[in-house]
Amino acid sequence: MTEPEVKRHTRSISQLKAYTRCGQAFYLERFKRADMPRRPAPWTILGVAVHDAVMTWEKSDRHIDVLDYFAATYDMIVVDEWEKQPDHNLWVLPPNTKSVTTGIKNYRERGLKQLPVYVERCLNAPWEISHIEKTFEIDLDGIVVRGGVDRILYYPADDSYLVEDLKTGNLKGEDDIRQLAFYAFIARELWDVPVNEGRYWFTKMDRGSVPINLRKYDKKFWAEEFRQLDKGISNEVFLAHPGDVCGICAVKPWCSTMGDREIGEPL
Repeated sequence: MTEPEVKRHTRSISQLKAYTRCGQAFYLERFKRADMPRRPAPWTILGVAVHDAVMTWEKSDRHIDVLDYFAATYDMIVVDEWEKQPDHNLWVLPPNTKSVTTGIKNYRERGLKQLPVYVERCLNAPWEISHIEKTFEIDLDGIVVRGGVDRILYYPADDSYLVEDLKTGNLKGEDDIRQLAFYAFIARELWDVPVNEGRYWFTKMDRGSVPINLRKYDKKFWAEEFRQLDKGISNEVFLAHPGDVCGICAVKPWCSTMGDREIGEPL
């Protein structure tokens, strides 16, 4: 008889970032979501809608009206979230914002202000799109990692490539270059594209982070990172990491360290 094949869970760079940011939040969001109420946040809606609008605009050869597309997408997501969570008290709001409707309106206006500035940047940029929303799957020493690279930019003037990821929020997390580094590695490893630098572009500040050299993050590095991630999740090691983001964490009330609710207990 042959031994049954062991089922492996796939991993992703977003899992790696979320797990190391806060193990408790990762655990609650990934494994206990059904036991807690849905808690939408306007900034999450903004991020999804801006990303979708920019990618669709690029893939249409920049022919669609990006503002109309953003507004329609944002409003559609809001309607969907309201249907899933009609209780105002369960939405997560930024500090000093008392009303959910005000928060939703403010973030919609933010997107409508940020996008024209970013579009103008793109129209006058010295780069062109090399790859956009390209999916991948890679086996790293027995651990399967899946995902998608948002954009790889090509600079004809010096025949170079750069991986870029859009951010609609504040600068927190700018120093965490793992997402950029992993995407650059994927481009080199799977697509034979010599991507050695990456940056985040912050639409709120209308600026990019300083391009970072990503050559040292090779297959050996990533295989060990995902081995450790897989080991931590498989052994159910989910430590809390209290910090300044706890105030806007959707699952904080049920956190073993920072919360005051049992899992399954309503707010």
